[in-house]
Formats: sequence, structure tokens, C-alpha cells
Amino acid sequence: MSQTANTEDTIDLKELFFSLIAQWKMIALCVLLSIVCALLYLRTTPDTYAVDALVQV
Repeated sequence: MSQTANTEDTIDLKELFFSLIAQWKMIALCVLLSIVCALLYLRTTPDTYAVDALVQV
């Protein structure tokens, strides 16, 4: 049982880079949406820390 299929385990970085550049609008939209969601989360959640200090002389 010999396979004649030629399989390559390499990654073409140039092809990967250009496929990402082709979808720059979608990437920018996702980044912008993530930033907006993070800012809304930070503005709406209450602070969960408290500081209490006692100085004894």
C-alpha cells in the first residue's frame, strides 16, 4: 500500500500574509468591536476592590 500523494508540511508565509491583508476590513472590524465591548464592560461593572488601612502608633 503505497501512497503517491505528495504531502508537504511547510507553511507558505507569503500566501498567509496576503490572505490576511485581503481581509483587513474584517480584522479591523473585529478589533474595533472588541475594544468597544471591553470599554463598555469596564464602564458598567462596579469596582471590586476596597482599601482599608489602620495605623497604630
